[in-house]
Amino acid sequence: AWSISYGYSFVRRPRFELGATLGATSLGLLAEAGVPARGIREREERSVPAPQAGLDASFRITPRWYAEARYQYFKVTADDVSGRLTQAEAAVMFQFNPHLAAGLAWTDFDASVTLREAGDSGRFRQQSDALLLQVRAGF
Repeated sequence: AWSISYGYSFVRRPRFELGATLGATSLGLLAEAGVPARGIREREERSVPAPQAGLDASFRITPRWYAEARYQYFKVTADDVSGRLTQAEAAVMFQFNPHLAAGLAWTDFDASVTLREAGDSGRFRQQSDALLLQVRAGF
């Protein structure tokens, strides 16, 4: 999976910002099944692009410490396919200079795709959440 998004802050205060995001995510799905004793093996591979919309907020705690949170969501139902994708992140960061920050972040990713085609039905779900040491560099 990969994603890219653009955010625009529509509320800007000296210590608080609230914005909206618009982005795209691509999920690569690979499913394999087989019966080795019979020499049967099936493999299905698909790439599913998905647009996402979301919210972004940041709060300056001190001149060098800040907290931020993001949430992005997409849901679609069309003919034989239905899917949902959510991404959430919260972090507390220390800013060393205007271009470099590091901190502790929690991230959650949940993707679910259901196919209802005759002869090719199934469900894919990937979910992960993690606590991360995050480094952010910018120009």
